[in-house]
Amino acid sequence: MNSEKLAAIETWDDGKTYEQAKTAEIPMLARFFRYYAGWADKICGLTIPADGNNHVQTLDEPIGIAGQNI
Repeated sequence: MNSEKLAAIETWDDGKTYEQAKTAEIPMLARFFRYYAGWADKICGLTIPADGNNHVQTLDEPIGIAGQNI
């Protein structure tokens, strides 16, 4: 099973006990992945209300990337 392999790798990498890695760290990591993967389809755009005859547009860009020549 993959959890046993991951627990062994975690033990070698961090020096944790095998039991701690298998019973606590690996299940917690799986829960984190499931939680954050679930947000991928829940991100929605925001609309900024505008007064009068104005057009407001929201542009989503990663922080620290906008305006840089890559």
